[in-house]
Amino acid sequence: QLPADYLGEFLLPRGSLTEDQVVILSDISQEFRSEYSLRKEMLLQRIDVLAKCFSYSTAENSHLVESVRGRISLLKKDPSFTVYDLYCSRSSIASMCLPSKIFGCAVKQVLIGRVPDRGGRVEA
Repeated sequence: QLPADYLGEFLLPRGSLTEDQVVILSDISQEFRSEYSLRKEMLLQRIDVLAKCFSYSTAENSHLVESVRGRISLLKKDPSFTVYDLYCSRSSIASMCLPSKIFGCAVKQVLIGRVPDRGGRVEA
């Protein structure tokens, strides 16, 4: 039996946003979804090209290529979340998704010394 407050409060209780705010939030969500879909489609195409390159190298890689292509076909191009998932979100999920909790903060303590300038700039 879980405690009653285990999941936390809703991030956005019903009625906390006005109708105009919901429309704006939906528009922003749609823009993010289209951007995400485009980026994911491009990534899937890159993976497919990489798999095709492996298939040309040796016959031993053919099983690897078929495995990768089979898994690529399982991936969806469109994100599975909607703006309405935000209404179902609880405060406990927000605290679990903090990058500092996932990756830790040790990386912030690493100091990078001076790096020589190697050029490589495009002339404007």
